[in-house]
Amino acid sequence: MDANLAATLRIGAKGSSNIDDVLAEPNRELAVRQEVDTGRIYISRAIFRQYCLERGINFQRAMFDMLKKNILLRENMLKVLGADTKFESGRVRCLEIDSVALITLNHIGTP
Repeated sequence: MDANLAATLRIGAKGSSNIDDVLAEPNRELAVRQEVDTGRIYISRAIFRQYCLERGINFQRAMFDMLKKNILLRENMLKVLGADTKFESGRVRCLEIDSVALITLNHIGTP
């Protein structure tokens, strides 16, 4: 996710709608949606595949590892990354990530 920080839309839970809840806006094409209140991160599947390719990571193995560690909740879902914000556009094939599991895993240091 850090590699696509500039393409991330962060949504919080402070206002009455997502338009009021935008914590950070993307400054390039939207590829990641982080919902702080639900603990979910939605990443464009194509962007994640490209990330793996550029770093020599086996995409299928990465998916399997995330599923095994309960980080990846769904591997092929359709999501409007900018839903209910000014960044709304068409649906994108996404990975649904549990950010709580991801953070927990990073703090524990499990390989």
